[in-house]
Amino acid sequence: MSTGFFWKKFVRVFSCVLSFAIVIAIMLYAGVLSSVRVVDARRKFYFLVSEDTHVQAGAYDAVLNGGAGYLLDVDGREYVVLAVYLTETEGEIVANSFEKDVRLLTVGTGKLYFKTREQKKLCGVVESALSRSYSCMEILNGEIARLDKGGTQESSKRILETLRGQFSYMGEENKEMYPKFSAVCQNAEKRLATICSDIVYAKDLRYLQCELCVSYLELAGEFSL
Repeated sequence: MSTGFFWKKFVRVFSCVLSFAIVIAIMLYAGVLSSVRVVDARRKFYFLVSEDTHVQAGAYDAVLNGGAGYLLDVDGREYVVLAVYLTETEGEIVANSFEKDVRLLTVGTGKLYFKTREQKKLCGVVESALSRSYSCMEILNGEIARLDKGGTQESSKRILETLRGQFSYMGEENKEMYPKFSAVCQNAEKRLATICSDIVYAKDLRYLQCELCVSYLELAGEFSL
């Protein structure tokens, strides 16, 4: 009887202590969150992916048919991306034009949370970088659509050269404060230089758009909860 009594008492005390600890932990976490700077940079990207299980062959076929042929890894599964769209409506229109073997895969970002002192110093820089990056993607998206509708090489190269200059500027501007974003911009600038040196193909622009969308997801993901 004595052993059972003390055991029950121990369990009650332990439960009280555990409950108290949980409450304290919640209060501390709430206190931390109250000092966090939050930025709403939520975006969704709509990847048109092939259902072909032979990934490498699917990527090759996609490129031959004017698709990006970009390999996208989501939760450990690899997909062949034909194109990526910034609005669901645009993506659905294209997806519905296929009879089979393709679907839209939606991948998005949440709000950005700047918790530490160092992160808070970068808040404005990161917010501006992601916003400008998305604006560049919108321009690129428009140029892909123009090429698909028969836009001229001359007009395409003029717009893309302007876009290349913007990426070059952002790459230099963010070298010190935001080197990861700077690297993304430098890569985009180099790709556009290569694309504009010859005939501009929509498939190459689609591939670059995939890279930019994935980079946006990765950069934003560093500041998620």
